Amino acid sequence: MRPYRCYFRTTTGHIVELETIRCAGDDEARETAARLFREQSCHTIELWDVGHQLMRLTRDAAHAG
Repeated sequence: MRPYRCYFRTTTGHIVELETIRCAGDDEARETAARLFREQSCHTIELWDVGHQLMRLTRDAAHAG
């Protein structure tokens, strides 16, 4: 299991939470980050593996909560 970091950001880009997840690989990490994003009310989530960004999901203004 490898550590990945999920950064939860506001609409202005400020980090409001950081969560480290442990997954077997990039695909599992992307699935886990997408699930976390659905469960959170943050505007954006970024998934990082060390210095490499693997994924970024952002809510559009109509669905921001």
